[in-house]
Amino acid sequence: MACDIRESCSFFAEFGKRTSPYWKSILAIYCHGPVFKNCQRRMYHQETGGAIPEQLLPSSDIAKEFLLLR
Repeated sequence: MACDIRESCSFFAEFGKRTSPYWKSILAIYCHGPVFKNCQRRMYHQETGGAIPEQLLPSSDIAKEFLLLR
């Protein structure tokens, strides 16, 4: 089963295009895979109904600039 908000998720839009094995594995787990219900971006959206902070990763970590360059 896949995440129900991925089509409107800026994380999916941005990192879904990346070819890095790092990002592909994150997407496989959180966007396409078994733990999409644990995605902190999805949970934030469901709880607040507002825009998801760009730097919030599915794992709840806050992205640092160096990480986003992978």
